[in-house]
Amino acid sequence: MSSAASPNSSTPSHHLNQANHRPSQSTSSPSRRPRPDSEDEADEHYAKGRKKRRAVEAPYRGWGRSGARHSDPFSDMRMMIGVTLRVRGGKKTLSSMSLSQRRAYHSFERMTAHIPELDNYLATCTAEQLEKLKEEMKLGQQSARTADTNGLKTSILEMVRALYPEAADDLKDLRTNQKSTRGFRNIVLGQLLCPINKNWDDEDVQQELLAKPGAASTTAWPFFFYPKGDFNSKNIMQGLLRGELIVWAYKFIYLGPSTWSTTRREADEDVFASQNCNAKLHNLDEVTPQSIAYVASQVRFALSSGQANHKSGGPFSLQDFFWHVMGYFEDEMFADHVEELLTWWNNQIFPATPDEEESEDPETDSLALMKAQLVAQRRDALGDVTNN
Repeated sequence: MSSAASPNSSTPSHHLNQANHRPSQSTSSPSRRPRPDSEDEADEHYAKGRKKRRAVEAPYRGWGRSGARHSDPFSDMRMMIGVTLRVRGGKKTLSSMSLSQRRAYHSFERMTAHIPELDNYLATCTAEQLEKLKEEMKLGQQSARTADTNGLKTSILEMVRALYPEAADDLKDLRTNQKSTRGFRNIVLGQLLCPINKNWDDEDVQQELLAKPGAASTTAWPFFFYPKGDFNSKNIMQGLLRGELIVWAYKFIYLGPSTWSTTRREADEDVFASQNCNAKLHNLDEVTPQSIAYVASQVRFALSSGQANHKSGGPFSLQDFFWHVMGYFEDEMFADHVEELLTWWNNQIFPATPDEEESEDPETDSLALMKAQLVAQRRDALGDVTNN
């Protein structure tokens, strides 16, 4: 396996099967939640959960989930709503805000543009309803993150094994319900997480990243941002954010857990058109920079040995990581490259169907032929009038 094994790369190739390159692994077992002792208890627990879900005022949490996956998964929801209303009410200006407040404002304006019902509700709700909205949208945002984190925790290992079948021996000890052996403790996952400015083949680098997880900066791209074997240290924009794991994880989260698989028949892949996947539930028909940055953050956590997906704090802040990726998308210097990248992403996730691709060839499209004939008839009729 080698994320950096391109002929154009200055980073040496990686030899995954060398025993002296294996960082040490932990054998600690994770704690498990207690399960109901009987089926009756399980049924009662399930019924209580359903009652709680029914009691939630729709559609507040749904708006929060949609906002997390479309616009901003990390900014505090209460702050997003608060600063937006103060700006709209003329009580605050963008120039007087901190960076986090400006980000929160722009994120929530993006949410209301995407969810018109939310914008309409804000214009009419009472102060009490507003507080309820803030709390429920916050819970929705958190539940979206948690659901996606839990799903990828298992599936990311399947994805890595599919991408690196030659590294099966190095991946065999990884367990879907255990994270302590992931991250820089594993030779394969460690290289995927390794910042591109470091050489994972160097044992000193491996030990540094294992001993000091903070050495993997949130401002340095990891190797999993790039397609397998396609990293060029002389041109790090080449292949950026086109890595297989990010694309597969995006499909997993937005189109459905089974849509990422490389073994599925093409005829079975149209889940977006037939099921209530997140893309449909959130009315998403194109890839957004925010959703790419969000998935990149989720993949980063799934590969790591971190036990809890905290948005900030700890040795690695996913929130800072998210905003650093967004810095690339929002920088005017990269505008042309970003436009090309988003076009590529939309072709991967939401490719146009034959019905959407209108043909203008009269030889193959009857509608186009009818139009051409009608234009000719009108032209002939106009010629007759002119000649008379």
